[in-house]
Amino acid sequence: MAQICLDVAIDHRIKRLFRSVPTYNVGKSDHVNVIASRGVHLGLDHHEVRVTKQLAGPATKGGIAIVLQQPRDNHPFSEGLDAVVEDCQTLSALSSMFKIASRGTLDMSTDITIIDLLSYLPNPVNGIDDAALSEAFQAATEMICKKEPHVVLCAGKIWLPRANKFDDRKGDAFKLESIGLGKKFGVSDKLSVTTRLRSGPHQWVSVNRVNGFHPSHAINHRSHVSLLRQLQLLIAAETCRRCRGDWEEQAWMDDLRERCQQLSSGSKNCEFIAEFSSVYSDTLKEIESQQDALVSRLKLGRESSGTRYKALLKSGLSRLLNDASLALVQMARFKSKSRARSMFEKNTKALEQASSDTANFLLGIHMWEEEQDGWEKLASLFGQLEGSLETCVHWKSAPVAHLADPEDKESYEYPELEFERASKVFLDAAVSVESLLEKLLSDKELTLQTLGQEEYLSSMMGRMNLAPPTVFVQPIPQVSEPYSYNTSRPTKRLGLSRLFGRR
Repeated sequence: MAQICLDVAIDHRIKRLFRSVPTYNVGKSDHVNVIASRGVHLGLDHHEVRVTKQLAGPATKGGIAIVLQQPRDNHPFSEGLDAVVEDCQTLSALSSMFKIASRGTLDMSTDITIIDLLSYLPNPVNGIDDAALSEAFQAATEMICKKEPHVVLCAGKIWLPRANKFDDRKGDAFKLESIGLGKKFGVSDKLSVTTRLRSGPHQWVSVNRVNGFHPSHAINHRSHVSLLRQLQLLIAAETCRRCRGDWEEQAWMDDLRERCQQLSSGSKNCEFIAEFSSVYSDTLKEIESQQDALVSRLKLGRESSGTRYKALLKSGLSRLLNDASLALVQMARFKSKSRARSMFEKNTKALEQASSDTANFLLGIHMWEEEQDGWEKLASLFGQLEGSLETCVHWKSAPVAHLADPEDKESYEYPELEFERASKVFLDAAVSVESLLEKLLSDKELTLQTLGQEEYLSSMMGRMNLAPPTVFVQPIPQVSEPYSYNTSRPTKRLGLSRLFGRR
């Protein structure tokens, strides 16, 4: 199974949730004709109508439907569906997520319905009149009612201008919107998993919902925060499992949701190389700090798999390595695209600082004793990280003129980092940490299972009576007359055959 998606090493706990999803075909659905007719009614180009209809497919009831917000205003519709998906980071992310969450059984282009709350309306919401808004929301609701999906992923939210308490422009479409990043349906009756949509006079359609958030928030706006990408993968897994009917909540999921809420509200978007460089520098310091904490555990002696698992999970090492990789990816991307002369000097200093921070980070990596205390794989991991990262740092020479004698020049060395290669090194290290966590968790579960079996056998043994069995001996029958004991005459002996009833 793949271990990387959305440019991050997948959390081992999320990877365990992935299951194959059957392709449901419980009858024909007319929802694709609804979206096509709407496009024709609006007088749109036939290429846009065709691709939008394809995204809304398949023309069957059941399965998974994903509700987003609005289309972009510059999709390459004339080049076909595949080109549109490849050119759009949101659609491309959804395609990757659901392919891996379904173990390759779902293809977004053919098996999953994608619709917008405001289909065919790419303009800012405050520039769209109320009649057009109401018509778009009604079309989205009608499509879901006709589709009758097993589950709807609510990944979009439209903030309307001039909204008030009695605003009815959305109709029932508000039930198909996201309720916020890191939140979930089912915590109250008002926000239940199952909701009803009005499909006609006295007619209702019930749908199950999964709360999500728009992928662009994780891919573009908070591109350096790997936990948001992990949450997207968790949401995809939940959607697939609810479609299968076997979803179960676990305690760690709420912790991930809460942390993503905090990270999203507490951090700002990174838009410049200097900002990504600062994030990268802080992340390297955290990695060093967590490595120091893990090294100090060696003094405690050999620990159980469960104890080591908790320590490594609590360190957040995988998250930090993922974050470092994402920051380097963004710096490399901005470096190749940056052409503004006004930013040249600032960007150059930021890139030099990132290179210098990497060189200093290499000096701080500890050399572990690989043959003791059960941390052999983690020791090997840091050794590989150090060796691979060193090949990404190249030392350059530059002349320096003395102030006293400008003619007397010396040279100094400075590090220059290969950003793309270095990002791959950190990503590979994150994959290794997740693999180690997965192994430790399996060992922990096996130990608990073994202990459980021993406790069960012990309890069964405790109920058993180990005292020697009681032996009942049949008494010798009394001998009747004339074989009575009489001292006046000799006693007649009774033969064995007579005694045991034999003839």
